[in-house]
Amino acid sequence: MLFRSTVKPGDTLISIAQRYLAQAGDWPKIQKSNRIADPFRMLPGTAVRIPASMLRKEPGAARLEKISGSVRWHGGDGEWRTAAAGLRLAAGAAVETLEDSSALLVLADGSRIVVAPGSVLALDTLSVYAGGLMADTRLHLPRGQAEISANPDNLPQQNLRIRTPSAQAVVRGTRFRVEADAAASREETLSGLVGVAAAGAR
Repeated sequence: MLFRSTVKPGDTLISIAQRYLAQAGDWPKIQKSNRIADPFRMLPGTAVRIPASMLRKEPGAARLEKISGSVRWHGGDGEWRTAAAGLRLAAGAAVETLEDSSALLVLADGSRIVVAPGSVLALDTLSVYAGGLMADTRLHLPRGQAEISANPDNLPQQNLRIRTPSAQAVVRGTRFRVEADAAASREETLSGLVGVAAAGAR
């Protein structure tokens, strides 16, 4: 996964490194991989590609915005607790909606996920890079259904993946539903484009 920084007037490769890299002293690696001749003189508008592994990384969170009925959660320890609106969930947490219940989760980039009744949604990865300029979110839906409005503000460099037992959906700025049970996974695109991979096919 690559982050693209656009050079602004007055930028140097060193100032970009100080702004975004976990280790600012790694700027020579960026210079080499981008074939930048002079790190102190760069043309405004130039795109500098930086591997996500080199960026400052912070843990993200999902907010349980609304609940209806009986909703439970755990923080990665497997011990289910009663959920309440306003709860902030970190990576490793999971939400379970019982029958006749639902939950609305909001992610760092504004993505909204409605977890339908009888569902479990696990938050595998919630990572924010470079002060929020890039996000990597990976979710797991082992059973049930979720409706997702991904990246509603169409922010660049936001990555959302949803894995089910038999498929994976990759999205950037769209609305869709995904459902999983023991027999199959189903995906319904409501707007935009969704890439789905299953059983070696796309």
